[in-house]
Amino acid sequence: MAKKFNLGGSAVSWLALVTGSTAVDYDPKLDPRNPDGSYKLESEDAARSIVITQSIGDGGRGSAKLVLSGDSIPGVLDILENWDPDVAAPETLTVAEIVERTLRQEYADLPKDAPEGTVPTVAAICFKVSLAPHTRELRIPVEHFEGFCAYLRETFVDNDEDKLTEAVEHYRAEITKIEAAEKVKADKAAKVKAAAEAAAASGK
Repeated sequence: MAKKFNLGGSAVSWLALVTGSTAVDYDPKLDPRNPDGSYKLESEDAARSIVITQSIGDGGRGSAKLVLSGDSIPGVLDILENWDPDVAAPETLTVAEIVERTLRQEYADLPKDAPEGTVPTVAAICFKVSLAPHTRELRIPVEHFEGFCAYLRETFVDNDEDKLTEAVEHYRAEITKIEAAEKVKADKAAKVKAAAEAAAASGK
C-alpha cells in the first residue's frame, strides 16, 4: 500500500531515532477473506495483519568460539542431549517466546586500571525476534530500555487500544477503493469488448 498509517508517538535522543524509524504496514495475507470478499476476522481481531518495523541498529556480532569450564560441561551436555529440535524452527515459536529464549544483558568493558573485583555494568539489553538464520540481535542501550518498553506499551498497548483496529480498518478501506476502481475498469473493458463482438457479428 502506498499510504502509511501513522500510529504516532514521540521521544528523544536514541529513542527518537528508533521511534522515528517506526514503519506501520499491512500484510493482507495475514487478514484472510471469505470467497465473497468479506473478511474472516472482525477488524479488532485482525491486529496481526499490521506489521510494525523499527530500526534498532545493526546489532552485528563477530564469529564466536566455544569456551567451557569443566564444571559447566554437565549442564551444557544436559541442554544439548535434551534439546528439542522444534526450537530450531522459528515457525514453532511465538515472537514473545523467541525474545524470552534470546534475551540477555550485555556488559560494558572494564577499564584496564579497574580495581580487582570491580563488577562490570550492564550496557545494553539484547534479544532477537526471529530464530531464522542470520537474524541480527537487537541491542537496546540500558539507559533507554525502560523508555523503549514504555514507548511500545503506551503507543501500541495501553493508551491507544483502538490504534491497531483503526489501522486494520484504514487498510481495508484502501483495498476496497483499489478493488472498486479495478472493477470499474474491468466492467468498462468488458462493455467495449461486447460492443466490438456485437458489431462484428452484425457485419458492421
